[in-house]
Amino acid sequence: MQDVWKFSRHKVSTARNLIRNRLHHYGPARRFRKFEASVNPATWQRHDELLTWAERQAQAAAEPALANDARELEPVVRQGQALMETLRQQFANSCVGYDRLRILVHAPPPTISSAHSSLAGNFVQGFRFLGIAARELGWQDDTRRTLAEFKPSVLLTVDHAGYLSQIDWDAVREYRQRETLRVGLN
Repeated sequence: MQDVWKFSRHKVSTARNLIRNRLHHYGPARRFRKFEASVNPATWQRHDELLTWAERQAQAAAEPALANDARELEPVVRQGQALMETLRQQFANSCVGYDRLRILVHAPPPTISSAHSSLAGNFVQGFRFLGIAARELGWQDDTRRTLAEFKPSVLLTVDHAGYLSQIDWDAVREYRQRETLRVGLN
């Protein structure tokens, strides 16, 4: 058996890169990596611009359907719109009387998890629609100051070390000594 330390740096570097490439190529994320590699680099550079464009397109597509005369729409669409309007009327501000319920939703930046960032934003928007005071606690936000300003009664976050490490738990502990705060993990 040869002494490993006698190999040149080039050979060691080549072997290391080969192993990394094999692990990368055959690892559990292989399909995603292949997809990711197939995306045009200009698309990655224009990500925010394209996302804004897609959102505008979706909004523009929804507006004509809402503006059309109900007789021109398909029966299923008419039924869906009627149901949506009924639910809006029924649930809008339906929880206004729950003054003590104030929900702080811990939200990662979209660069960390676009899905969970969107979900957290939807939670906040849904709670507000119901008339419940709600606010996001971003990863870059000062936990102590946010708790002092917003005075939540519920803190929702994810039971994952990456998320939990973004909260100042000393500030939460101190806040809980003065106020009632329930912590919900998902």
